[in-house]
Amino acid sequence: MRAALALALVLLAVSGCGGEDEPRLGEGRDAAPAPPAAAQSADERVIREWNTAVNLGEYERAADLFERGAAVEQVEEIELATRADAIAFNRSLPCRSDVTDIKEESSSTLAAFSLREGRTGGCEEGGNARVRFVIRDGLIREWRQLSSPAAPPGETAAAPRRLL
Repeated sequence: MRAALALALVLLAVSGCGGEDEPRLGEGRDAAPAPPAAAQSADERVIREWNTAVNLGEYERAADLFERGAAVEQVEEIELATRADAIAFNRSLPCRSDVTDIKEESSSTLAAFSLREGRTGGCEEGGNARVRFVIRDGLIREWRQLSSPAAPPGETAAAPRRLL
């Protein structure tokens, strides 16, 4: 399982994500300041707490936000069967990130991130990622990275655009 996770993370770092079937959310924008905690939904608070913990290298704290048995999907789906699996997953992420957008959907929450260099290197500075979260009772049940949509016709891939 760890080999598959490592491969998935390498592919994530190299690919910068591609594709065009998902809703547009947050690509190419600077990090949005977090609204006051009182104005955040419960899901948004969990996502921002997880993101902060990973950025600070507090992988145990980040792992505590995952339900045991949570599904994580990048290139392939894996199960975080134990706390140690969740710690390893969070530690293996090659990038730090800033939340740029959060959109609540009927049964999940879509978050967009602007990527920046992580502790281990290998991250495409200025890249973007989108993750669909399913959060129940304050814990992440599903963490699924989505491909980023291709640039619309007539727009270059590097041009800033919003994915909402």
